[in-house]
Amino acid sequence: MKVLAIESSAVTASVAIMTEDTLIAEYTINYKKTHSQTLLPMIDEICRMTETDVSDIDIVAVSDGPGSFTGLRIGAATGKGIALAKDKPMVAVPTLEAMAYNLMGDKRLICPVMDARRQHLYSGLYRFDAEKLEIIHEQCLISYQELVDILNEQDEEVVFVGDGIDVAGDYIKDNLKCRYSFSKPHIKTQRASSVALAAIYMPQEGINSVGNAVFSWNENAKSKKTLRAENERLQEKIDVLKMQNRVLQQNQVELERLQDILKLKQKYKKYHTVGARVISKGSGNWFDIFLINRGSKDGIKKDMNVIAGNGLVGIVYDV
Repeated sequence: MKVLAIESSAVTASVAIMTEDTLIAEYTINYKKTHSQTLLPMIDEICRMTETDVSDIDIVAVSDGPGSFTGLRIGAATGKGIALAKDKPMVAVPTLEAMAYNLMGDKRLICPVMDARRQHLYSGLYRFDAEKLEIIHEQCLISYQELVDILNEQDEEVVFVGDGIDVAGDYIKDNLKCRYSFSKPHIKTQRASSVALAAIYMPQEGINSVGNAVFSWNENAKSKKTLRAENERLQEKIDVLKMQNRVLQQNQVELERLQDILKLKQKYKKYHTVGARVISKGSGNWFDIFLINRGSKDGIKKDMNVIAGNGLVGIVYDV
C-alpha cells in the first residue's frame, strides 16, 4: 500500500510518499511561505524525483487538526482534489496523534504540544504499546498550568514534541516535577511521514473522513455496505461538529488577542498606529528580529516604535 501524506496544520509544510515498510520520499519546509504556495509544487517534486505517478497512490492521508484553520483547509482541499481526480480514498489523521508517531516505539509518555497563544496549547497524552498508539488523555485546548498539573499528577517520565516547546519550554522547566525531555529539532515539528505512518496503522475497519471523503480498509465486504453508509453519515456530522468546535476555540483565542490590541490602540490613541502580525522570527547577537506582515504601503517607516503587550518592545529598522 502506497500513501501520499500531507501535513499543513502549522507553519511547517510537509508531504511524503510511504509504504508499510519504506519511506520513499519526504519534503518538509519550515519557512514563512504559505501552504498555498508550497504544497502542490512539493507534491509534484517528490513524485517527479521518485518517478511516482499519482495514479499509483493507494491512499491520500491528510492532517486534520487541531492547528491553523487556513492551513488545514488548504491541506484538506489539496488532498481531496487529488483523491477525487484520481478516484482514491482519503483518510484524515488527528494532528497530535500524527506528532506522537514522530516518536513511535518510545516507551515514555508522549506529549505533543502546539502553540495556541495566550499561554495555551493544543495537547494530548499518548503511549505506544509495541506498535499500537494508546490515547492517555484526549486532545484539547489547555493552559500551560493545567497541562503541567496533569503531568505532575501522572508522575511518569514524559517527552514533549511540537512547536509548543518553543513558547512553553521555560514554564515547563520551572514547574514540571517529573522527569521530562524535549524532542530534538529533526523530530520536533509536524511531519508528513508521521501522518502516513498513523494512516497505515489505523484499524483496518476504521472509518475516518474529511468532508465527504470516506476511507474503508475493506471495500469488498458487501455485507457491511449498509453499516458503512450509516457510519459515513454519522462521521460527517461528527466532523462538522469537531471543526465548528475548533473554530470556536481558535476564535476565542483570536478575540482575546484583538482585545489586547484594542487596549493598546486606546492607550496610544493620540498617535497614528498600524496593526500588524508577526510572521517570522530570527535572533541577533543581543536582540530578537521579527518580520511583520505590513510595509511601506501600509504607512510603516524606518525608526517607528513597535508596541505590544505592556508597551514599547522595539523599533522598525528596515522596511
